[in-house]
Amino acid sequence: MTNLKILALCSLAISCKGGGDHAGAPADKTASADEAAPAAAKLVYKPLGSLGLEAQVPDDANIDDNTKSAGFPSATIWAQPTTFVMGAGADSLEPQTFDAAKQEVQKDPNPFQKFTKQEATPDGWKLEYELQSSIDKATIYGYKVRFKIDGKPFDCGSNGRTTSERDAVVKICSTIRKHG
Repeated sequence: MTNLKILALCSLAISCKGGGDHAGAPADKTASADEAAPAAAKLVYKPLGSLGLEAQVPDDANIDDNTKSAGFPSATIWAQPTTFVMGAGADSLEPQTFDAAKQEVQKDPNPFQKFTKQEATPDGWKLEYELQSSIDKATIYGYKVRFKIDGKPFDCGSNGRTTSERDAVVKICSTIRKHG
């Protein structure tokens, strides 16, 4: 499965998610002053399956190694929002250039709005962007980064319903390092 397909599935999942409300929860529910805000999750380093990498994630996050089913190094970090990490192998890493990466983002099934950050790096790129949900027309905030560890390229990213969700993805992706 190519990055475009995985990103499309992720975008579709975010679009269908509908703003983070749980099924059956009233959409107009607001927090009262006496409701305590949830405590921030403790962050810990966890291995990213068989990728030979680890990332700092909330301690309650689960990580699935999707390498066998994907046919290339791949892990899913089940946190808010779900974050995807993919490594080199076969045709797993597309696109190969900064400009091609920007074009790929613009081909998302959710209409592309704009890049809010775009940076070519020595090892790849960092892209922050906004899409419009094809389901409810809400803004989707995306992040995609390409980097190298021990000379091997990896992609990390996801989409979220808020800038704070995008910031959470940026934080997770920025903590990825060699495991061990």
